[in-house]
Amino acid sequence: MKWLGRIVARGLTEEYANNPDYTEEVMQIAIALFPEDVLVLKQIVEAQIDFLKQNNWNPMMDPVNDSWAKNKPTLPTMKFKGDLYSVCAKLERFGLITRVERNNSKLAPNETPYAALRRGADFLNYIRSGAD
Repeated sequence: MKWLGRIVARGLTEEYANNPDYTEEVMQIAIALFPEDVLVLKQIVEAQIDFLKQNNWNPMMDPVNDSWAKNKPTLPTMKFKGDLYSVCAKLERFGLITRVERNNSKLAPNETPYAALRRGADFLNYIRSGAD
C-alpha cells in the first residue's frame, strides 16, 4: 500500500500534475498487482532496459530471447513454471510487458519470452521511493 502514497505524491509533482488520468491509471494497476508481480516486472526491466532504450523501446526478438535465457525472472515463492507465466500474463494485461516470439535456437520449445515495455519502466519509476 505504500505504493499508493508514492503514486499520489508523485502525481502532485510538476512532472506528472498535468496528467491526472495517468496517475489514476497507475493507481489502478498498483492496486491490482501483488508485490511479487512488481518484483518480476523489476527483474525484467532491469535485465532489458539497456538494449530496449538503445532500440527506442522496440522489443526486438533476439535481444529479448537472449535476455530471457540468461535472466529469466525468479522468486522463491514461485514453485512452478506456470507461476511465472501467470504473473507475466497479468503484467501483459496492463501493458507493462509484452510476449515476444521465441527463437527456437535460443530457448526451449516450452519457453515464452517477455519484454519490458516503456510503460512498465514508467510504472516502476512512479512507485519508487526517493531512496531507491
